[in-house]
Amino acid sequence: MLKFENLATVGQRIRSYDFMGNREAFIEGTIIDKGWMPNGALGYSIKIEKDGADFGREGDIGYVAFESAFLEYDERVELA
Repeated sequence: MLKFENLATVGQRIRSYDFMGNREAFIEGTIIDKGWMPNGALGYSIKIEKDGADFGREGDIGYVAFESAFLEYDERVELA
């Protein structure tokens, strides 16, 4: 099982942080699917409702990996 695979289910809201140590840069939204993402990894597909970094991502579909090989830490993904 991957690190955040069982954190949430479709219909729940999650927040995923963009960078370790920066609680201001994140995406938050409702999970619309779990499984394979376009990049070939497993994760959550979310409808982005909040963009903490103000990159204009609201309304987009975002992808949150269940586990990241290069940016993994305990607080990376949480229920919102």
